[in-house]
Amino acid sequence: MSHKLCVFRSCFPALLPKSLFPTSYPELALHFLLGMVNITFWISGNSADIFSSSFSVSTFRITPSRLHLFETESVYFTCKGFNISTDWKVRNAREIISQCSNGTATKTCRIDHASASDSGEYWCESGAERSHAVSITVSSGAVILESPAHAVVEGDAVTLHCRNKITSSNFTADFYKDNFFMGTRYEGKLEIPDVSESHEGLYKCRIHGVGESPETWVAIRRKSNAGKGMFFLHFFQFICLLVAWMNL
Repeated sequence: MSHKLCVFRSCFPALLPKSLFPTSYPELALHFLLGMVNITFWISGNSADIFSSSFSVSTFRITPSRLHLFETESVYFTCKGFNISTDWKVRNAREIISQCSNGTATKTCRIDHASASDSGEYWCESGAERSHAVSITVSSGAVILESPAHAVVEGDAVTLHCRNKITSSNFTADFYKDNFFMGTRYEGKLEIPDVSESHEGLYKCRIHGVGESPETWVAIRRKSNAGKGMFFLHFFQFICLLVAWMNL
């Protein structure tokens, strides 16, 4: 085998079986072309992970940033990063939210004095385009559990607050996950310093003598550098192919 083909083989010492290595120049050319196609399709399918630090992502968020509210509280929905000039709306399954204002790159709508009937999913929408949805629950009870409106990234910290509508002073609260007792906290908050997939589930709290909150779902999103790692692996393979091709 020539030195040029050995250059190609040295790039893939443990990634491919020997039977797949090219043994002639036509085979090397075929591998090179297939490699370029593979790189192109892989990057197009993983561009969100590769370039996530360079490009802003359009978001739909709520303020306050939690899924449960007491009745009579106000809530704000903000579309950010969308093309606001294309008549974006904030809506739920029943109606469009009418109290709105536009910023330079945002649209904010609000519900004043929310009631239980305002519970449900909300999203930004323009024609056939729409954002992800956020589901809120407006409770008529005396206890709610404040949880993040969006998924928590694996490894981050999260604090769940048990809120008492009657008083904001310190109180004792019991916390439950998937109906299993987790413990009692005397400041009404459950702190999880390093979340993992095992923390995903349904949470609720109970304040003695006051009541129990509705359950709220806490989602965990994986933190992975696999996308960037695979990008550099594919890039290295591409350079090897290019070097072998130029030495033909």
